[in-house]
Amino acid sequence: MTDVAGKTAFITGGASGLGLATARALAARGASVILADIDAAGAENAAAGLRSEGANALGLQLDVTSEDSWAGAGARAREFGPVRILFSNAGVGGGSGPFEQYDTEVWRWNYAVNAHAHLYACRTFLGEMKASGEPSHLVITSSMVAIVPPPISVAYISSKYATLGIAMALRNELAESCVDISVLMPGMSATRIVETTRELRPVEVEVGKAAATSQAMQGVLAGGMSPDKIGARVVQAIEAGDYWIFTHPEWKAMAELVTADMLASFGTSADPAYRGDDIDGLIAANGGRMFGAKAQERDMAEENDIREMAQRFFDAIEAGDIETMVNSFTPDAEIWHNTDELIVTPAQTAQTLTGMVARIKDREYAERQLTAFPGGFVQQHVLKGKRVHDDGEVRLPCAIVCKVENGKITRLDEYFDSAHVAAFRKFANA
Repeated sequence: MTDVAGKTAFITGGASGLGLATARALAARGASVILADIDAAGAENAAAGLRSEGANALGLQLDVTSEDSWAGAGARAREFGPVRILFSNAGVGGGSGPFEQYDTEVWRWNYAVNAHAHLYACRTFLGEMKASGEPSHLVITSSMVAIVPPPISVAYISSKYATLGIAMALRNELAESCVDISVLMPGMSATRIVETTRELRPVEVEVGKAAATSQAMQGVLAGGMSPDKIGARVVQAIEAGDYWIFTHPEWKAMAELVTADMLASFGTSADPAYRGDDIDGLIAANGGRMFGAKAQERDMAEENDIREMAQRFFDAIEAGDIETMVNSFTPDAEIWHNTDELIVTPAQTAQTLTGMVARIKDREYAERQLTAFPGGFVQQHVLKGKRVHDDGEVRLPCAIVCKVENGKITRLDEYFDSAHVAAFRKFANA
């Protein structure tokens, strides 16, 4: 998770659209922003607009397909401030028409902007971000068409698919670093990508059916989501450490269909005698980590903390350590028992347990079966012991559900077997 306040962000495609919208959102949260765009005047005008609103902003020209341009932009950026947020966002459309008729120059240009530029961006800033040891963040813009490819430009779809692959690989690569990563997967947004593509194409302007398709796409995107809403979601993801940034939930059903189709096609091995790929060995050989490793480690750490807390809690009751038991709860914790269906406080629970300690000796929570879940645990056990007044055996099966926050129990629900409780009370009150 990265607090954006006080950090410097470098944004490609920053003169308009998602880049400028995200710059506004970052500036509103206290970040300094560098707007880099092939449109030098547009970048400076956008930066000037932000400065007029009190933001610390710089506009500069950048051709994301040129390593020399990146070198110059990187030098100017370092003079402005150490970049700790990198938004590799610049993109262009891919034209239209049958794949076999694609103009090779347009194809190369599309990949240079939409995919290769991420390498140049990371070569310029990522090493410094990692070396800083400071919480930093990389955001890369892909598209929902990388997951759900509609019948549009093959160049655009495949370059955004490549971008998604870059982001997924970097998720593994950055797992041990101070740099978090997000991949932005927008649907349709009201940007100028069609107009920009038309203006910057390296070959002649499209005509005929291709031109009509371009004009139609421009009309469709004009009704897309506001870039400002998407920019705000990007900043939210940076601060929360989210990897996936999905902004258009209406695509989910189609994504599920694509995924289901793929998974349904998995069948038996082509070689039933083959032992199966050593995937763990593959990962280990490359010294890498699979995606989600940080989240898995956090989940495991949380589960271990919950298990240790539960162990201390029940051990304290066994030992008659009422103080430790009470300190296991938050001050406003609620404790509910199925035997009377009342909610009591930790202090009232302390009185009840003090009485139990006085009446039951050799207490043991036997046959413990604990299952931890995010934010709590369930434990089944049998409270065993001997009645103090006659040495009679005590056996009370029980299940307890606890909600836990910051190492303390906020809610405990206790379910005793009513028949065993009745028998215990009969003899305890004798």
